[in-house]
Amino acid sequence: MNKIEVARRLTTLRKQNGFSQEQLAQKSGIALRTIQRIEGATVAAHLQTLSLICTALEIELDELTGKDEAGTDKIKKNWLLWLHLAPVIASFIPTGNLIAPFVLWLYKRNDDEDFDKQGRAVVNFQISMSLLFGFAFVMIFVFTPIAILLIFGSIFYNVLMVLVNSWRVSQNKPYNYPLSIPFFRRKSAVAVFALLLLFVQSPLHAQQIKKLDGSIVTADALGSKVELLIREANVKGLELAVFNKNEVVYKGAFGIGNELQKPLHTSMSIYGASLSKTVFTALVLKLVEEKILSLDRPLQSYLPKPIYDYPKKTKWQDNYDDFKSDSSYRKITARMCLDHTTGLPNWRWDYNDHKLKFAFAPGSRYSYSGEGMVYLQTVIEHMTGKSLEQLADEKIFKPLRMINSAYRWLPRFEADYVVGYDAKGKSYEKDKDNEPRSPSTLETTLDDYTAFVGALLSGKLLKKSSSKEMFSPQIRLRSVAQFGPLSRKDSTTNDNISLSYGLGWGLLKSPYGWGAFKEGHGDGFQHYTIVFPETGTGIIIMTNSDNGESIFKELLEFAIGDIYTPWKWENYTPYNYAGN
Repeated sequence: MNKIEVARRLTTLRKQNGFSQEQLAQKSGIALRTIQRIEGATVAAHLQTLSLICTALEIELDELTGKDEAGTDKIKKNWLLWLHLAPVIASFIPTGNLIAPFVLWLYKRNDDEDFDKQGRAVVNFQISMSLLFGFAFVMIFVFTPIAILLIFGSIFYNVLMVLVNSWRVSQNKPYNYPLSIPFFRRKSAVAVFALLLLFVQSPLHAQQIKKLDGSIVTADALGSKVELLIREANVKGLELAVFNKNEVVYKGAFGIGNELQKPLHTSMSIYGASLSKTVFTALVLKLVEEKILSLDRPLQSYLPKPIYDYPKKTKWQDNYDDFKSDSSYRKITARMCLDHTTGLPNWRWDYNDHKLKFAFAPGSRYSYSGEGMVYLQTVIEHMTGKSLEQLADEKIFKPLRMINSAYRWLPRFEADYVVGYDAKGKSYEKDKDNEPRSPSTLETTLDDYTAFVGALLSGKLLKKSSSKEMFSPQIRLRSVAQFGPLSRKDSTTNDNISLSYGLGWGLLKSPYGWGAFKEGHGDGFQHYTIVFPETGTGIIIMTNSDNGESIFKELLEFAIGDIYTPWKWENYTPYNYAGN
């Protein structure tokens, strides 16, 4: 029986008979306070009480209740049945097992005492089960077998109890929800439920990361995975940023940053190694956009005299006297410098005599070359009359507010910087006297470099045409490995990903479009970045350990579902790898 409807009917019928509340109370033998509560809809009157009122008013019970008693019981039973079944019926909706019974209870709790009691029992049980499920979900990456058992066990037990108690109610038998925690009582039910709902939701709808294949990993799970990996592989510290739809959805730091055992954090100055090349590539493309430079015009043609005739301003990097005996340098273009096809070595000290030599004709083959980018830097500095530092500040660092980035060590970095460690955990001495070199001397922070990559992905730094050129294949790569003797041996191993090089970035083809990647490798520092521009998915990994690369494969797969990075070509042998 709906007590609100009974209250309305009683008030109307009493007045139609000309009775005051006091007179009805006197004639029916019911206390005045009870009459007032029934008409105020604050209580659900018992059937015997309503019968006495009907006798006093000389009416049938149906006139007061609006239906016969049998019909009332049937409707009540149906409502209670829906109340108990609601968690299973609404389970296809996120947290529907909580919301559905709560809404039903909220709607019917004032109609009948049974709705109130049973509704709270159902909701309390669902909160208890949801908390158990949430706990198991968070623990799945730490104690996987136990967590999986808890997840499926809690689901099975929940459904079983719902079905059993629904049957009991349909048979007018007592309901019972074992393992249920009585979280709230009636007076505080709404407020407590809202807080508990937020709590239960938090592990499921907390920071979530969407992988390439659409599956989800939570921030907590990713953090736990990183902590496990750096512990197992003896990596001193690791910083990580993840992009979804061109936006940062996760950023974190783990482990220690230096010999003072200071925890690594995302604004700590860290050596960027070859990530320097991506920043320089963007700088060069900005100059192309401004018509200062062309990608395909020979660089020497911009200068009024041969490159080796300019005064030397650095210790060694702008010394091109070796070009006097080989005119091949005159063919080098900016494009060749950025896609590593100049024919120059990675560094001149790769040769025993430390001389700059061409291994092949410029533009004919890929061979990773820091020297090629330094040559491009040197020409640009002569052309513009500005240093690399000045140009980077003007075109990149200041516009993106990369306030802790520079191509040379600055005194302000002394206060908070990362130290690199070898494979045994011994620290390297920090190199602070490098002269600015475009491919290799970037000092930055994860915060700054994340801002840079984000600007590339979102189109805030370069024009669309420039980004397209940068992330388009310039030359196919078929070498067995990127470095060492196998870099001179060809193979079809990576043809399935169409391994190529763009401008400043390596490229691979995946079902989700081209992936653009860049490594960073120096004593005590190993980094990796890969972005998938078509989906806006990406990841930045920075480590201060010579063991860092040994966890890249597993971390890439776990964090963003990247199973395409050519880890063997990169020589990223996993720490637990037992294969050939």
